[in-house]
Amino acid sequence: MLSFGLSNNADDTDSCAMWAGMGLGKTVVALTAMQQLLRYMEISKVLVVSPKTAAQYTWADEHKQWDHLQDMDVRLITTTPEEDQMNYTGAKAATAIKSRMKGGDVHVVNPERLKDVVQLWGREWPYDMVVIDDTRGLKKPRSKTFMRLKQVAPKVQRYMITNGTPMPNGYLQLWPQIYILDQGKRLKLTHSDYKRNWFYPHENGFTWLPRDGAVDSINGRLSDICISVDGKDYMDLPEEERYVVPVAMEGKLRDQYQELEKEFYLALEEDGEEVIAEGKGILYNKLKQFCNGAVFTNPVDKTKWSVLHDLKLDALENLMEELQGENVLIAYQYTTDLIRLKKRFGKKLHDFKTTKDVKNRWNKGELQMLAMHPGSAGHGLNLQWGGRTVVWFGAEWSLELNAQMNQRVGATRQVQSGLNLTPRYYYLAIENSIEQLIADNVAEKDQTQDGLRSAVKMGLKRKNS
Repeated sequence: MLSFGLSNNADDTDSCAMWAGMGLGKTVVALTAMQQLLRYMEISKVLVVSPKTAAQYTWADEHKQWDHLQDMDVRLITTTPEEDQMNYTGAKAATAIKSRMKGGDVHVVNPERLKDVVQLWGREWPYDMVVIDDTRGLKKPRSKTFMRLKQVAPKVQRYMITNGTPMPNGYLQLWPQIYILDQGKRLKLTHSDYKRNWFYPHENGFTWLPRDGAVDSINGRLSDICISVDGKDYMDLPEEERYVVPVAMEGKLRDQYQELEKEFYLALEEDGEEVIAEGKGILYNKLKQFCNGAVFTNPVDKTKWSVLHDLKLDALENLMEELQGENVLIAYQYTTDLIRLKKRFGKKLHDFKTTKDVKNRWNKGELQMLAMHPGSAGHGLNLQWGGRTVVWFGAEWSLELNAQMNQRVGATRQVQSGLNLTPRYYYLAIENSIEQLIADNVAEKDQTQDGLRSAVKMGLKRKNS
């Protein structure tokens, strides 16, 4: 990966994407590439765009773990909790940023603050290399992250993408990140041209499907600037075990679920509240909440919600007894999940956001149950020393969030740490519900992504030949 990161197979750009499984050392490879490019004055300053959790727990300290990176000066310019709460923008944001941008070879910013960095520097943009650690903000051509990176593209000599999941939801999501690398030379100048050239509209009018031969054509155009690395190709990894824990839902609850599913509406007799789904997207979300046991009843006020059942809490309690004291990461989705988890398990359960020194305490084995939201804490954390088990309290549509969360304790990290334990993932799932549809959908996305990975692996082989 390092040689490709320093010099790809392309003639028209120095930028590249390195898609590698979690735990394969993307961060240290990227830092080593930065160090060499800085040392030989091919670049002068680097900006890393990374989720705040990964920035604070990985990028801030990774260089300190390696002898050859001790001379690097990495500075965090991410928002603080106080700034997030106060919603710092404009002059306040600029003042906070400037105080942290003095000196340093590498600055690390969270996507939410990227706008402030772009506005602060303006035409005097100093970063000739930008590393994108997470492509969740590059799924859509009108996303804020994409537009901000596109704005400074003429002044950036090198873009480097380091991510484990290149296109979580299919090939349509690939265009923005490839455009950032080559300004449209491989997959057309606009997203509309990209769609027209390689896709056709589905009869439902909401999505596009690849034309015959499109996938092979797209893959072939990327092989000189993209590589994929899979831990299975280099290490003898333990098999990861996945278990679906079926949770029965019968009687009145089943009737209520089916009514909501059919009518987009449900009146709750117990507390007089109503559940209203104005559209399919909202309905899917309400059905997921129903499966977890509590539903928001007000579209604006998130403090208004009704408890429907404790089926999953009971199932989790039974599972914890079967695991006989193992430490467990609990993946939750809604604030109602976390509130009810805390109420049921009390001091046994810790919240990732509020537990002091949480990463070290978990890895020392001091926390038996650690609740984490995959969207905020599932990226870039090494948590394999504290346990090997993840329990999903609810179903998650996103392949990327599924993979990122599970790989906090995944097979690659187990081998690298010398533990070699078998990772175990448990999914609490209401029988005959939307959660089965979600599971099937995620599996299909995984197969599509595996196809892209296999195609661009040849780029690394050519580079090393």
